[in-house]
Amino acid sequence: MKADIGMYTLTQWLMIFFTYCFIGWIWECCYVSVRKGHWINRGFLHGPLLPIYGSGAIIILFSTIPVRFSISLTFVFGMVFASALEFCTGYCMEKMFGVRYWDYSHKKFNLKGHICLGVSLGWGIGSVLLVNFINVPVEYLIRLVPAKITEAAAFVITVLFVVDFTQSFNEAMDLKDTLEKWSRKNEQLRVISEKIGMFAALAEDDLKKFKRVMRILKRNPEAVDMKHTDEFSELKEIIKNKIRRGNAD
Repeated sequence: MKADIGMYTLTQWLMIFFTYCFIGWIWECCYVSVRKGHWINRGFLHGPLLPIYGSGAIIILFSTIPVRFSISLTFVFGMVFASALEFCTGYCMEKMFGVRYWDYSHKKFNLKGHICLGVSLGWGIGSVLLVNFINVPVEYLIRLVPAKITEAAAFVITVLFVVDFTQSFNEAMDLKDTLEKWSRKNEQLRVISEKIGMFAALAEDDLKKFKRVMRILKRNPEAVDMKHTDEFSELKEIIKNKIRRGNAD
């Protein structure tokens, strides 16, 4: 029997959202931790919630209300709406915080690295499983709990969620500022390195000229004819140019 997802109250929608945020957090942490070989706490928040999964579940459940009795249409609607949510979320987070929390650039048929065909198909399959199987017991348990308890739990979790989100948002903005500062410093270091390389190349050439003049004077200190005077004048002009160039930089 399929879940009657069109009859939820606002409180029940909130509990469904937080339930799938938690389920998504467990899935992401276990999946990534197994691949990396050590425990990794995934997600934007400090708490055990991943809003992208809760939002995805709400979008899928809500968008498939008119077609929930058709597996093929549930697949298509869930895939399209969930992929749109993933793209918008990834794009906005990158613009706001300057970092990517997921990147599909290495996968085939991706769109700016925020979504890709393989993951979108996964959203479609997940939509069918969610509507027809997973959400049935979730809905049953939420409806089973007395309304007053559900409302109290939803209120407490929402407050904690908002506090966590606000703190995480501020930390992400601080991280963005730090990354931008380091980027500017790295650019300055790059420019300085290029200038040092340029002056080193000039110095090597000028040093050869200076050594040539000194060899001439060492052999014959009195031999300061017109040719040698030109050599000294050239060195003097080089020094002046370096001084002017250094002031300009």
